[in-house]
Amino acid sequence: MNIYLLRLVASAVLAGCTILSADGQSRSSVQRPRAMDQQLQRARTAFVTGSSLLEAKARVDRVLNALPADAEARVLRAEILLRMERFDEALLDAREATRLAPSNGQAHLAVAEAALRNGDARMAELAMDRAASLVVDDAAAHIRLSRMARALDGDERSVAFARIAVALDGQSAAARYELARAFVFSGNLPAARSIVKAGLEEGLLSPEFVTSDSLLVQTLQ
Repeated sequence: MNIYLLRLVASAVLAGCTILSADGQSRSSVQRPRAMDQQLQRARTAFVTGSSLLEAKARVDRVLNALPADAEARVLRAEILLRMERFDEALLDAREATRLAPSNGQAHLAVAEAALRNGDARMAELAMDRAASLVVDDAAAHIRLSRMARALDGDERSVAFARIAVALDGQSAAARYELARAFVFSGNLPAARSIVKAGLEEGLLSPEFVTSDSLLVQTLQ
């Protein structure tokens, strides 16, 4: 299906949420000195590679101690705190990032996940909808949105977000897995089986991973 049509479908599912906006990656207006920029890049590397969450947080703490209005650093620390399961602190950083940079889609994603983890479904849903209007070309973000929609019992939205993720990156195993999960969750086992079967035949998906996943394994039954 055409990606633009998918966006329209997702928009309708979101009850009028507009999917046309900025790139969702806007930075704050803070001018970051080179030393602080290096600290932030090293913090991001430590976070992404998983080498050390403590190192990542310590480095981004230094940046925010010097530049408390740095929205990009706020988002990164929120993501680190989410990974550390410090959800209250993550929510504080993420909400501050959305105040500093309202068009930063990643900030709204972090708010949605932190609110969800804190049990605030209403805040999570509002932030998820806002994020969806900003991260229109980000496959990984749509995978996250699909997972959050499932957690909020939004089966139609979960499918819509996962479809967009696959359309944006058809070679992403994570996107295919998530679309299959979304179909299982929505009760559409035939569609889920089709996704898994095609992925296995292409060598993109792993049989071991499918059998170890509580939702995906149902496609083999």
